[in-house]
Amino acid sequence: MTILFITLLIIPNVSASSKLHYKYTMSYIFENKGSKPLNLTKEDVSVPIFHQNENQLSKITSSTNKLTEEYTDADNNRWLIVDVPFLLNPGQKISFSVTYEIESFDKIKPNFNLTNAEGVEEVPLSLINEFCIPTSSFMSNDSKILSKALSITQNYPTVLGKVMSLIEWFNSNIKYETNEVPRYASDTFKYLKGDCDDQAILLISMLRGLGIPSYMEVGIYFNPGYYQTEKSWEAHLTLEASGLGWHGWAMVYIPPWGWVPVDLTLIKNSDPLIMLNEAPEYSNKIFTCFNVSKQEYVKESWETRERVIKSTLYVSAKDEATQIWTLPIYNPNIQFLGISISVLILIMFLIERKRQQYPL
Repeated sequence: MTILFITLLIIPNVSASSKLHYKYTMSYIFENKGSKPLNLTKEDVSVPIFHQNENQLSKITSSTNKLTEEYTDADNNRWLIVDVPFLLNPGQKISFSVTYEIESFDKIKPNFNLTNAEGVEEVPLSLINEFCIPTSSFMSNDSKILSKALSITQNYPTVLGKVMSLIEWFNSNIKYETNEVPRYASDTFKYLKGDCDDQAILLISMLRGLGIPSYMEVGIYFNPGYYQTEKSWEAHLTLEASGLGWHGWAMVYIPPWGWVPVDLTLIKNSDPLIMLNEAPEYSNKIFTCFNVSKQEYVKESWETRERVIKSTLYVSAKDEATQIWTLPIYNPNIQFLGISISVLILIMFLIERKRQQYPL
């Protein structure tokens, strides 16, 4: 599979203000190219309500279709069902588009240092109970993964020290490589290859095994001037992106600083402390969409891909973001329907789109 985000290597270093404002438009076409009716699932036609907080605001400005029932997934991410037919007759096409505005702010960076770092004993038990459990994606109970994590971190008494030692190991041992769906942590560990979410999933598996709370975040990386198109999933999926890409990273609880992003791929530096202090997630170019902690992220991704390839469903999706200069979005309670090429078919498109990231 072609790596699409090679252009991230040549993004100009433009000094950004503390706030960026974007217009974001997505468009989809679903087509049944078979001779029999085709059923879509609820997840196929669901769109996310992006996270809203003091660092990011959004609102929908137009939509060609109504957005109906709201529901939450296993990680309490919020989704809405698009009002389109669930049954596609032979030769039938359905299409729609959504436009919305996004306002993203720079975040305050902690000053990580080993002098103030604390040990695992300072991590709240409630967080350990919730964010250190093994799942099908985060294999914290895999004996080989846990043994390696223990050997890498055994000489570091603080959580910060353990995280830094793991970053060094990833930098030295894991090669960046994409695949059409995310890998299980055991496969990334076995083959020492993976992209942004693959590496985040393995890191989280190691951290959870060490009793360090962690989960994954997935979101948009705004990249003005970028354009690319590609077919995937045996040509069942055609993706077009302009001005943005998708990215995944780990969120780790490091006392006394609390929850902080740990990004293994979008930037690289031989000094893990610099990678922590300069994580791109503090920039206003990153906009979070959803969390992954309990849900079967990898398993559902593989199942969706197989289902679509074996079907007569073909999808064309376009994702476009442009910076705008208008009045700011002041109301933090306005719901934002953040929809990308990778989102409409919940697992299928969102994962496929963000897997086109390439590390700086």
